[in-house]
Amino acid sequence: GCISSWTQMSLTLDGRDKITKVVQYASRFLGWYFESIRMGNPTAASTARGISAAFASGRKTYRLGRWLTEYVKIRGVLEKAKGRLGVDVVLKVGRYAGLAGFWISDNAALIMSAALIGPAAARGRTKDAARLKSVQKRIQAWGMKSMLVSAMMGLVLSVQGVVRHRMELETDTGVREGDERRRQAEAAKHFILLLAVVKSISDFASYGNNVGRQKISEGTQCVFSLISAATVIYNKFPDAPLSPQRA
Repeated sequence: GCISSWTQMSLTLDGRDKITKVVQYASRFLGWYFESIRMGNPTAASTARGISAAFASGRKTYRLGRWLTEYVKIRGVLEKAKGRLGVDVVLKVGRYAGLAGFWISDNAALIMSAALIGPAAARGRTKDAARLKSVQKRIQAWGMKSMLVSAMMGLVLSVQGVVRHRMELETDTGVREGDERRRQAEAAKHFILLLAVVKSISDFASYGNNVGRQKISEGTQCVFSLISAATVIYNKFPDAPLSPQRA
């Protein structure tokens, strides 16, 4: 049932991360909304901001050492390529390397945050704490740029996947003349590929807003982040990819 599928999904690392991401950005959106409306509600905005900050910090603990996953993926891509560095290989390695860079910076920022509330701050060494905070911000900025590169690579790969699958469907007479189950399976596959495009666009818009000078509103950024998280939650359900009827 749905509850069983949700439980299985929430037990995965990516599933827990995206569930908390939904709470984080939904709260952040509410904080932005209560601050933006004409008759502002400072109390509600402060509460929502506090929830968002708490879940943002909590998500960082899930990601400790996660860069190792991307390292394994990079090795897998290179081993499969057997020395042939085509466009697909470069894009995949770039995507995983960008993710690894983000995870490393995220882990470093978490460790440095612990140091900020540790001995340096407790002993009143404010200059050391301020210097550490400055380094932490630069590391986080580098991580955001790294994730933006990954999102760009992912967007190219996801669009490429949709185009290639469409071309395969147009040239495969077996799909047009095959049984209904085969057509449903291909339609479901195409829908999942389209979801990957939606996620890549959302990630690019969200992380690009963190890096670029021309900013979209905080509320719009939150919506893009929520869309990105929702696509992962959908795909992480044990019965995904779903049938075209469910899609």
